[in-house]
Amino acid sequence: MADPGFRFVFQKTMLTVEMTDNAGHTARASLPLIDVERLITQLASFRKDMTPEVRRALPDGPATGEVDPIWAIPTHPQARDKVLSVRHSALGWLTFLFPEGECRKLGQALLSGLPPEASDQTQSRH
Repeated sequence: MADPGFRFVFQKTMLTVEMTDNAGHTARASLPLIDVERLITQLASFRKDMTPEVRRALPDGPATGEVDPIWAIPTHPQARDKVLSVRHSALGWLTFLFPEGECRKLGQALLSGLPPEASDQTQSRH
């Protein structure tokens, strides 16, 4: 009997996903790049509604991420908050809406190099 789970086979323009159930039956789907992008977007949409929610505190250990990411400040006439879009090489463009006070804290923290005093990662603002 095969171990249940997923196996991913990566090629430059295609991703093959193999899924094996407890009985050892295997299904395989080969996804071109456009479908991989749609799958990532759909999975992210599902994840935001799942519990437990994504941790509000950063995990311990060294930070990893994009180096010198491309970013933009798009305008939207109906957005009350400030809009920041950041390009992630794997996830695409991620857009965040910040209330004015959070923008100030973020700007000060980035300029000072110190962690923001109260950008409370652990408490909900809602």
